Amino acid sequence: MYDIMIVDDSAEIRTGLSLKLDWPSCDFRVLQEASDGKEALAKLRCRQVPVVVTDIRMPVMDGLALLRECALHHPQTRTVVLSAYSDFPLIQEAIRQGAKDYLLKPVLKHELIAVLGRIKKELDEQRE
Repeated sequence: MYDIMIVDDSAEIRTGLSLKLDWPSCDFRVLQEASDGKEALAKLRCRQVPVVVTDIRMPVMDGLALLRECALHHPQTRTVVLSAYSDFPLIQEAIRQGAKDYLLKPVLKHELIAVLGRIKKELDEQRE
């Protein structure tokens, strides 16, 4: 089972994502939550997680800055971006910063499951 951190400035979104899936059936568990990129980085320094699911627009430190920091200091962490914006430059920058995918809110369950399946396959192959 792999751990996930959910990063979003909305507590409602974080809770909704935590409840959206039967995470263990996807071989994941939501281990940590954070309300912005700065808090997420502080938590990553204390305890690494293999997957971070993050909002793109947040106060204090946005998702793009979090992606850049993860690429520099936590390159083994896979990132997935969630956003209410289908703004191509944002999507392009997220991909350049290493995001595995960019999902639009409200997140569709089958899209999230598909992304997690691809990430799990990568993590399983790396583990072997």
